[in-house]
Amino acid sequence: MFSKKMGTALALILFFMFTAVLLPTFGTRGGQEHPADGVFQVLIAPFQDGVTRISSFVSTTWTNYFALVETARENKELRREVEFLQLIAHECGETRRQNSRLKNLLGFAQDEGGKVVTALVTAEDPSDTFQAIYINRGSIHGVEPGLAVATPLGVVGRIIDVSPYQSKVLLITDPNFAMDARVARTRARGVLEGAADGPCQFKYVMQQEDVSLGDMVVTSGMDKVFPPGISVGVVSRVRKAEQGMFQGIVVTPFVDFSRLEEVLVLLNSEPPPEQEMP
Repeated sequence: MFSKKMGTALALILFFMFTAVLLPTFGTRGGQEHPADGVFQVLIAPFQDGVTRISSFVSTTWTNYFALVETARENKELRREVEFLQLIAHECGETRRQNSRLKNLLGFAQDEGGKVVTALVTAEDPSDTFQAIYINRGSIHGVEPGLAVATPLGVVGRIIDVSPYQSKVLLITDPNFAMDARVARTRARGVLEGAADGPCQFKYVMQQEDVSLGDMVVTSGMDKVFPPGISVGVVSRVRKAEQGMFQGIVVTPFVDFSRLEEVLVLLNSEPPPEQEMP
């Protein structure tokens, strides 16, 4: 059985079909209008207006739909292009930063003179034995145990293990590390040692020596490993005890080891005699 809505829809369809069939039969006959023409046109005018409006609405909606689909497609393509350009910009920015760091390294190498090898940091030592890093240069590049490692900011450490294509660098923050250093301002001399709890200790500096907060510490060159005058760090704590011969001095390295990416191995430094690590 037909519902009321279905009956109404069927009646409308039949009416439009009746209109489409009978409307052409009216009109002029022998140059005269049929008497029913006016009445018929008055009756169907509202329906024709409705059909015209619906047709116009459907046509406009259909056009707008395709326009929205095309706009969405274009927006998707534009987003992809923006993402691609952002990726290129990021890569270019990273390349510029790396080139700047390498330029600084090369400038530092030229200032130091002699032969150097530029290396990339590839990993950190995963063990708790040493505070150390690995670099992508080894014996085939002329790297040997005991050589100094630095950046334009300052001393990094020294080579303790070498394979053909990789080397291990003991950092100056490791408790097993030690080197001869001095205060740049007053030339007070001491031994810089790594400390397990963070910054380095500057030991064996006599009580009468003039050392202040903010003083720069540099290599002395007396250990025959590091050339003299390379930056090490800044004095961040000074304690003069009432008793004892030496001051308690803490030095914070200039190098941020958590952000270290490129280093220089100084091939012209003189490796010390090999000795077992304690």
